[in-house]
Amino acid sequence: MEAAIATPDRKRIPAALVTAILTVAVWCVHIGIREATTLAPGDPIRLAVTAALVVAFALHVIVTARLMRQFDEFQKAVHLQALAIAFPASMIAVFAIGFFRAEGVLSEMDPRDLVFLMLLAYAGGLTWAWRRY
Repeated sequence: MEAAIATPDRKRIPAALVTAILTVAVWCVHIGIREATTLAPGDPIRLAVTAALVVAFALHVIVTARLMRQFDEFQKAVHLQALAIAFPASMIAVFAIGFFRAEGVLSEMDPRDLVFLMLLAYAGGLTWAWRRY
């Protein structure tokens, strides 16, 4: 007869959370270098940080897509609802920001920061979808 060995269940930090935090951290460094230094566009440091930001965001998208494939039907429905809200909201925001920038109203808005506007739209859609279900 074998004795049962108790192993502690270790809670893991979700990989999507780690990659999201990494992406936001690199984005903050990118903004800091862009706004607080005199480094010219094309400087090797700026290029390296920009490349790191692109890689971090791509990694986050890949990890999140892999995570979503493992969802059950309920979770898939919630995330589909979040995407159904986020995509049109993002498109409207991109459209509006582009035209208002052309009119000089949102001239301080940097188009490179639109990705995070899209993430906020997804977060809002996900929050609404979880509350709905």
